[in-house]
Amino acid sequence: MLETGMLVVSCCGRDAETVFAVIGSTDEYLVLADGRKRRIEKPKHKKEKHVKQLGISLQEGPKALLESGKLTNKMLYRSIKESLNETV
Repeated sequence: MLETGMLVVSCCGRDAETVFAVIGSTDEYLVLADGRKRRIEKPKHKKEKHVKQLGISLQEGPKALLESGKLTNKMLYRSIKESLNETV
């Protein structure tokens, strides 16, 4: 199971190849947001088999804010962008 704060890429659907952060999960679905098209207020629900794990997670600061519920869409978008740039 993927943990909150991990980055994934959508494999299927019209949002294929979009990078999302896992912001929660239910029994069957991951709750995903990217801060732009899929905001924290209206996240995407996808089954785990329809996403690919990147092996990258959000930095500790944004991850703590996500868990406390104080992360904004702007901060989430920037954090995803920075996390991706660090690995390149």
